[in-house]
Order: sequence, then structure tokens, then C-alpha cells
Amino acid sequence: MTTIRPLIKYVKKAGERAAKEQSKVKRNFKTDGSVITYIDKELNEYLSKAISSLYPEANLITEESSEIYDDSKDYTFTVDPIDGTDSFSQGLPGWCVAVGLLKNGEPIAGIIYAPLWGGKKGTFIYSDIDGPVFINREKVSFDKMVYELPPDKKVQIAISSKTHQIFDFSAFKGKARVIGTSVISIIAPLIHNGMGGSVIPKCSIWDIVAPHAIVKKAGLKFLYFNGANVDYSKLYDRSIIENVIISGYEDVCETIKKNFIRIQPE
Repeated sequence: MTTIRPLIKYVKKAGERAAKEQSKVKRNFKTDGSVITYIDKELNEYLSKAISSLYPEANLITEESSEIYDDSKDYTFTVDPIDGTDSFSQGLPGWCVAVGLLKNGEPIAGIIYAPLWGGKKGTFIYSDIDGPVFINREKVSFDKMVYELPPDKKVQIAISSKTHQIFDFSAFKGKARVIGTSVISIIAPLIHNGMGGSVIPKCSIWDIVAPHAIVKKAGLKFLYFNGANVDYSKLYDRSIIENVIISGYEDVCETIKKNFIRIQPE
């Protein structure tokens, strides 16, 4: 496998379809209490068929179906048809479509499309196998990425809606924003000037492969709160990641670890 570029048109069509249908969706709930809509199921099938047809040599792990994982295959695609379904179902802009690729457990490529995030054209981020990062079709160089404090001198990070249940972060003097999607939260430092990092608890493999591949190429940190690297071989069974992920500039990650005190047992 040398490229995932053929998948770009499918991810964009999926995002466009979701945006068109957003005002029509009704919230339903899975057995675990998470939100699901007919668009999640429709796009899951659409993207799965495209990937299976184009890349039959690869595994496929998606949010809305239970494929059998074959450990003899080097490549594994992950699909999140709608990351941020709760936001999506309520008419909010914080959601996206994400496809990621692992090679022997290492994230190497990703395609992320958030049609309603970041202005009229939305936000499209793509990084191919051994390729650079493109944001809205423009190649981006991250040779000199340095986190610059916003004018008010306060660090800004993205957190999930459940972060307060896991951490006491009253000592954190910066600004914490809830975007509504783990994927956009992780890539936030690449698309928003003031954002320095993120705290992502209780996610799944399809939430993190695509953004991990992209922020890694940008030179940002992506690791568990305890400092360990993410071992994807332990996530192929589709289990929820109990470890908390932090990502972003190194100094921002250190600030997070210093000021976030875990109150919920691991």
C-alpha cells in the first residue's frame, strides 16, 4: 500500500451527506447510552464498502460494525463515520468524519473532514502515507511549531464533556474548551492559533488513529497521561480506552500533567 488518496472523495462525500441531513436526524441511543443516528449507520456502511473494495489487504475497524480482526495483515483502517454524534444530533458544528490507517500498530495516515467547523468551507485535514499534512488543500510545514500564548497569557486546551468527572483541574489557570469531538480536539493546535493541547478520556481506537497520525507528523506529543505511548495492539478488540490521552505541544502537555489531578480511579 502506498497511498490512501483514493479515499479522499469518499470522506468528503460522507461529510457532505451528513451536513445535508443534519437538520433531519433524531437522537437514538445505544445500549451503552451513547447517541447514534441513521447517518452514522449509513456512512459507516458507505465508507466500509469503499475501503474494503480499494484495500482488501487491510483490516477494517469501524465504530458501527464488528469486523473480525486478522493479525496477519500489516495494515488496519479505522473509521469513525461521525465523531461527535451527540453534537451532530443537536445541530452543533463540532463533529467530523475520520478515517485513519495503522501499519503494524503505528498510525501513518489520516483523513479528517469537518464540514461545519472553521468557517464556510469547513476544515479538511489530510496526511498520506509518508506524506506531509494538508489543511484545506494547502501543504503545511511544521518545522518551527512553537506554542504562542494568547494575549491574555492563558494556555488554551480542548477537553471532552466528561473530563470533569475524571479530573479536578481547578488548579489549571488556562482556558478549557469543549468542542464536541475528540478528533477535532486533538488536531485543534493545528487549526486554531491559540490552542495548545487536549485531554481526551474514554475514547476508542477509531477516535484517535487519524488525528494521531496527523499531529505526530506535526511534531506534537500524543501519549497517555502517565507518559506511556499508546499501544494499539491492545485496542483492536474495540474496547474503550480507559487511559486518558493528552496531546499537544510538549510544554502544554507538561502543564496539563501538573495541574490535572485524577479523582476517578483508573
